[in-house]
Amino acid sequence: MERQTVKHGFTKIDCLEQQKEILVNAEKKVSACLSESSKNSKQALLLLKKANNGLQMELSNPMARWTSQLDKTQSKLEMANSKLAALQKEASHLRKSVACASGVKYLLSSEFGWRCRVRSRARCWLQLVGCAALLLDASNFGGLDGVGESGIELRRSLRR
Repeated sequence: MERQTVKHGFTKIDCLEQQKEILVNAEKKVSACLSESSKNSKQALLLLKKANNGLQMELSNPMARWTSQLDKTQSKLEMANSKLAALQKEASHLRKSVACASGVKYLLSSEFGWRCRVRSRARCWLQLVGCAALLLDASNFGGLDGVGESGIELRRSLRR
């Protein structure tokens, strides 16, 4: 029995030594794989950094150009918006002038007996509304010459 126990003990020791060798070999393989993977990772990172730097340098000039063009475009847009606002105000003023002119033409072409009163109403109305475009057109006021003011005097008084 002693022999069997010793034999069984040696068998266990041999089995454990074989397992130990297997584990050592596995550890070496894993270590070698990790080392290789680490080297590959470092190389991949270096390549990525080089590619990134190249792309960054390649894109920096167009980016600067696009930024400057964007700034120019924004300033042009702001100028266009301010011009648009000014032109809208002018258009509104011209619409008021046209409305004012049509009203004055109607009043001035009414009956002959009302011309004196119409003339003073038209003068007040044009001064209040500020229809400067009508004040320069003497042909609209030609029928008022016989009422007391010439066309030129009427235009001067209406300008005030």
